Amino acid sequence: MSKSIHDALFEFNNLMITVKKNQKNGAFPNSFYTDINSVLHTIRPTLSELGMVIVQTPQASELGSFLNTKIMLKDSPKDFIESNIKLIVDPKSPKAMWSLGASITYTRRYAITCMLSLEAVDDDFVAGTKDAQSTPKKAYNKPLTPSQARSKRVVDLKEQLDTARAESN
Repeated sequence: MSKSIHDALFEFNNLMITVKKNQKNGAFPNSFYTDINSVLHTIRPTLSELGMVIVQTPQASELGSFLNTKIMLKDSPKDFIESNIKLIVDPKSPKAMWSLGASITYTRRYAITCMLSLEAVDDDFVAGTKDAQSTPKKAYNKPLTPSQARSKRVVDLKEQLDTARAESN
């Protein structure tokens, strides 16, 4: 019997993957968030290993604009979970296109983190302090599984590579 999307999601969630908040939130002092690129960078190796892909497309209907997010099995694209989230945009604003882009970016991040039950190191305004940023939470104090250890090594190596690239420029 082949694996279903629910089996793959169960495996993904058992890995207890967390995303590190890497951006300072300009709207709230001492608050941090994880940008969409960091979320994707963190989850893609594991999704690939488990045979899953994410497709996100902005769409419009008579009910308005929304972001459609599908997480599916690469070998069985008819087996998927799906989310539709309304895009909040002020069409009368002189910055309507900027507003649309921001709405798409935020909604992409929220849809993925929600659908995959991702946790962030620090997920709220109050806990967004320097101490909370420097002390990542350990999920249940369990040892890493082999897949988690590989994912952690990939993320650590990517961070080292990014640092080396930044220093060479």
